[in-house]
Amino acid sequence: MIEIWKNNEDSELLKKIFIYIQLWGGNSGRYIFLIKNGGFQKNYTELVYKNACKMSINKEKNSLNEYIKLNYIGISFASKHMFFWSNKSLPIFDKILSSILFGRNPNIKYYNQYLDVLTKLGEEKNVNLSVIERSIFNWADTVDGKNWIAIRSKTG
Repeated sequence: MIEIWKNNEDSELLKKIFIYIQLWGGNSGRYIFLIKNGGFQKNYTELVYKNACKMSINKEKNSLNEYIKLNYIGISFASKHMFFWSNKSLPIFDKILSSILFGRNPNIKYYNQYLDVLTKLGEEKNVNLSVIERSIFNWADTVDGKNWIAIRSKTG
């Protein structure tokens, strides 16, 4: 759908892509839709999202700053949108990954550091950043990963 949108820039398709990414990302992605939070019509701003998407297409890591201008979109979900719009070039930075690496919840000031580490590792191992991100994320669900997160959370 993203490739189709790039050739057409259809507003309805853009909105549909946004919703699909939110649903893909998990339960906390629903907050932007809740009536008590103003509902989707109040929280989704097409111009902001479109600008952020175009920045991600150009692989601009500062597109993260643009996504979080949307109500109820934090760093985790912003990076999920970046991931898809950058053709999987900009890695996801969610609570699990931040806990493993920094021992705390994601913060925008850590994204560049996270990206730098993944970039160096990717160059060294000749693998895509999304492969490294996915490997770390999958490791988090192992016994060793859960123990590491517990240790980092106490010291971070």
